[in-house]
Amino acid sequence: LTSPGEKQYYALTLIERLFTELPNDWHVGLLYDITCQIQRSMVKWGFLKEYFPCMAFAVSVFHAFRHQWECQLRGHPRKIEGFRLTDGEGCGHFWSNIKRLIPSLRISGPNRRRLVLDPQFHHMKKDTLRNLALNIKKKRVRAKKAMREAKAILKELAIDEDVLRQEWKDQVQTQTAKLDRQDKNKADKALERILSLREERDDLHLCMCMLWETRWNTLKDNLETLMCIDEDLSSAQQALESTTKVLHAAEKALGLSGAEAKARLRSLKGNELLRYQMNARVLKNRICSKVIAQRFERGRLEKAYR
Repeated sequence: LTSPGEKQYYALTLIERLFTELPNDWHVGLLYDITCQIQRSMVKWGFLKEYFPCMAFAVSVFHAFRHQWECQLRGHPRKIEGFRLTDGEGCGHFWSNIKRLIPSLRISGPNRRRLVLDPQFHHMKKDTLRNLALNIKKKRVRAKKAMREAKAILKELAIDEDVLRQEWKDQVQTQTAKLDRQDKNKADKALERILSLREERDDLHLCMCMLWETRWNTLKDNLETLMCIDEDLSSAQQALESTTKVLHAAEKALGLSGAEAKARLRSLKGNELLRYQMNARVLKNRICSKVIAQRFERGRLEKAYR
């Protein structure tokens, strides 16, 4: 390392080197302090795109709680299937074991540092291999204990596991959704969307009327045609209900509750009060989302000192 700070090209180089030594069908879990940034860079710029499908990303436990709540939802190893109790702090454990050398090596030259650290590396490697079975046994005991505690909590809650998993997926989807931004044309865009939804609803109404007319004029003996028409009617009915629901929600967001307001919808384009109202709602939603995220971020810290 020739400069301070987290340089992504160091991590990318190590990842590339690792994959050259592994079989092509292996799937690798990557834990790193800033894995979220590395993953984003790989997606945005196409770094190591030939290896990207074979990787799962998570943030090392020691740094996970320093990230934003959205990042914790997507990158915390305890919240991602496959990582289980892995902490990703192997290097941290190693440097913790040789921290006694820091005072003396801080004032040493590079050659002396290498002379001192190399034997330490080899000794730690041999010591780790010698105690490998014991460490695996300890981790297994700890994993079984965590499993028993988790099952006891689930049994006490008396909630089906599938329900909890679905609730968790919904929470992740909701709290990681992209937030709206303020826009001077936001009200006009919302009005155009409502007008478009109304046209779509009217087209679906017309389509259903035509299908009903066709069905009425079709002979009863032609069962195959009747079945096709019924399927089209069912699909059109579902689409109509969905569009109507979205339309009502969009009109409610604009405060168009009365028939008079809906009738003068086109005249509301460029309305300054409506623009301020829409932007105020966006600002309110962003503040609420940030407060909720911060509350989740500080939850574990508050439990620690209470």
